Amino acid sequence: MILFLAAAIAMLLSNSPIAEQYFSIINQQNPVNVLFIVNDVLMTIFFLDVGLQIKHQIIVGHLSKIKQVILPAIAACGGVILPALIYAFINRHDPIALQGWAIPTATDIAFALGIIILLGKRIPVQLKIILLAIAIFDDMIAIIIIATFYTPNISTFYLILSASAFFILCLMNYCKVQSIIHYLMVGALLWYFMLNTGIHPTISGVMVALAVPLSTHENIHRPLYLWVAFVIMPIFGLTNAGISLQGLQLHDILTPVPLGIAIGLFIGKQLGIFSISWLAVKLKIAEIPKSLSWLQYYGMAIVCGIGFTMSIFIGDLAFKYASNEYAILNKAGVLIGSIISALLGYLFLHAANSRIFAKLK
Repeated sequence: MILFLAAAIAMLLSNSPIAEQYFSIINQQNPVNVLFIVNDVLMTIFFLDVGLQIKHQIIVGHLSKIKQVILPAIAACGGVILPALIYAFINRHDPIALQGWAIPTATDIAFALGIIILLGKRIPVQLKIILLAIAIFDDMIAIIIIATFYTPNISTFYLILSASAFFILCLMNYCKVQSIIHYLMVGALLWYFMLNTGIHPTISGVMVALAVPLSTHENIHRPLYLWVAFVIMPIFGLTNAGISLQGLQLHDILTPVPLGIAIGLFIGKQLGIFSISWLAVKLKIAEIPKSLSWLQYYGMAIVCGIGFTMSIFIGDLAFKYASNEYAILNKAGVLIGSIISALLGYLFLHAANSRIFAKLK
C-alpha cells in the first residue's frame, strides 16, 4: 500500500500546480544528482537485498531442491520471452524503441506479493511460494539482462579491479569472516569500480550478497529489508513514477512503445507463464502442487504482469540516451500494464477462490 501511495503521490505532484518544482527537484544535478543517488546508489541496496533473498532461497529455502525449482524456473523463462517478443514485434520499425525490449519482462516482487496478500488466507501458501520463486528467477534474469545488454562501453582496467574486489569478497567468505561491515567496505569499492567499468553499478549489490556468509544473512537482511521496503522503494516510486500528462493524448498511449509495454506485461506475462507451465506439467517435466488449481495458477500469472519498479528501472537504462519522450511513454506503458494486471489479477483470483469454495461446499 505504501508503494501504491508513493506512485500515486508522484502522479499527483507531476500533474499539479507545483509540477515544475517537483521535476526540478528530481532532475537536480547540483549540489547532488538526485536521480543518480536514487537509481545508482539506493537501488544498489535494493539489489543487495534481492541478492540475499535469492541466495537464501537457493541454499536453504524454497529453491533448494530440484523439484521445487523446475516449475518456477520454466515459468519465469516463459514470462520473460513472450513479453519481449510481443514488445519487439510491435516496435520492430523503431530502432530506438527496440532498445526497450526487456522492459515488460520484469515482475515487481513487492507489488505482486502485495496483491496476493490482500486476498488473505483464501490463497494457499503454495501459490505465494511459487509466485515468490518466479519473481526471484525473474530478478535473476533481469540482473543478467542489465549486465549483458545495457552496458554500452566496458573499461577493461576497472573490470579487472571489479573482479579483484569480488575475489576478495569470496576469499573473506572462505576465511569465514563474519563482520558485515568488512563486506560492505569492500562492496563500496566494488560499486565504485563497477560504476567506472560501464556496467550498471547496482549489479555490485548482488555480487556482495552472493559473498556474504549465510550465517550472517538474517543479521543483515531483516534491517535491510525494512529500509528497502519502507524507504528505498517508496523513494524510487516518488522520483520515477511521476509522469506529466500535459500534452499527452489518448493516441500517444496507443503508440508502439507504451502499447508494447502494456500488452507485454498484461498479455505476454500471463500467457508466457501459464502456457509454458501447463506444457511442462503435461509433459511431466514439472509438477504443480496438489493444493493448487489451474485457475489459481492463472490468476497468479496475471498478477506477475505487475512490473513497476524493475520495469521502470530497465526503461530508464534502455532510453538513457534517447529523447525524453521515450522515458515518458515508457513510464506510461509500465503504469497502464501494471495497474491492469493488478486489478484483473486480484479480481480473477478472488473469483477463482469463490468458485473453488463453492464446489467444496
